[in-house]
Amino acid sequence: MKKLIIWSAEHIALLGLIPDAVLAPKIGCDVRSVRAKRLSLGIERTPHRRPKWTAEELELLGTMKDQELAAVLGRTQAAVCARRIKMGVAPFCEPGTAPRLNFDHLLGTMTDVELALKVGLVTATIHNRRKKLGIPAYVAPPVQVPEEIAKLLGTASDARVAKQLKLSQPQVKKLRKKLGIAAHLVLRRWTPAEVALLGTASDAALAKHLGRTRTSVLYARMYRGIPAYQS
Repeated sequence: MKKLIIWSAEHIALLGLIPDAVLAPKIGCDVRSVRAKRLSLGIERTPHRRPKWTAEELELLGTMKDQELAAVLGRTQAAVCARRIKMGVAPFCEPGTAPRLNFDHLLGTMTDVELALKVGLVTATIHNRRKKLGIPAYVAPPVQVPEEIAKLLGTASDARVAKQLKLSQPQVKKLRKKLGIAAHLVLRRWTPAEVALLGTASDAALAKHLGRTRTSVLYARMYRGIPAYQS
């Protein structure tokens, strides 16, 4: 039978002012119930600054289960777990018991950091256990890029290839680098008319005018011993 929640005027006044996860234990219900009530009243969640951890709170890490400590401190379980791992504190174990290494089958299937977050241990524990069992570190599988896309990478500028493939330029650049394909370079010779303009304006202005990079204009000018433009 679903528990009946009595919403007092004080509780309703707190909706949106403090995190749902903090208000839930005060009322004696779960977070979903608080969120549902808040949304039913059209109350938006108010952005809030996360309170800093005090020395007293840090001393409590690992002394009880993360879920229990979260309720005591008025923080989320995820926040308590993340802070405990960051501080290198082992998870709480009942007296007379020891942590069970029940994650051996996961070693090497993801990074040590990811597995540490998943099982609630410090990264060093995962790393040492993996080394002890002789399991190699996780290596991400190579990126599978369709052949019709791969054959276009590096054949033109990333911007032009992106437009052709209907992708963003950063996406094309990332794919090209992952496949070890060099960027497309076009060696554009300097015409006599362009050379005559060197030093007649700032390198940046001339680069924009000629459709070249500022660096190429600078090198072309210095190579020919032409002084920089003085306004």
